[in-house]
Amino acid sequence: PPSTPTIRWSYEASGPVFIPKLYNGKNKTFFHFLFQPQKSRSFTFHDNFVVPTAKMRTGDLSEYAAFRGVTIKDPLTGLPFANNVIPDSRISPIAKNIFKLLPTANFGPPGALVNNFNWTDFNNTTNKWWKASIDHQITSNNNLSFSYYRYTNSASEELDGNPFPNAGFVEDGWTNAFSIQDSHIFTPRLINEVAYTWNRQHSIWAPG
Repeated sequence: PPSTPTIRWSYEASGPVFIPKLYNGKNKTFFHFLFQPQKSRSFTFHDNFVVPTAKMRTGDLSEYAAFRGVTIKDPLTGLPFANNVIPDSRISPIAKNIFKLLPTANFGPPGALVNNFNWTDFNNTTNKWWKASIDHQITSNNNLSFSYYRYTNSASEELDGNPFPNAGFVEDGWTNAFSIQDSHIFTPRLINEVAYTWNRQHSIWAPG
């Protein structure tokens, strides 16, 4: 199935800097501001997973033997197990404990050996973008620009129905960046540009 559609809104403002009775930046100082928040929730359907059938969990491999057209043999003697069933005494306690961690089949007819387990995960994401910039014309030949950018991200994945407990992930991160740039026109054929940028990223990612 498709993911839930996401509507993204942006909020912007720009123009000359104007502070009543203090400063009028018309034709001289300009600003631009952008804020874009986003929240989304999507889901993904997973199919074609395989888990042991109810008979397999008890050592009865007759379904598998019939499906593959084979005979289940004792690896110690090379002789067939009666009715393709491994005796309980021959099943490792470790294997029995692993079976307890695996889910039972939830799809298909009883005894299905393929595509017998399906599940869905849900993803929640919250992102925010901030950007602010100032452009100032010092003189007709000299322009100074400053920009600041910030991005935050928070995401989590919920594996409802996933066979493995404590799966999924949690992510939290942010990015900060700014730049300052000076452009100077000395002559129509000589232009000097100096820029400095700084960027820092921080991210935490962990199992859910």
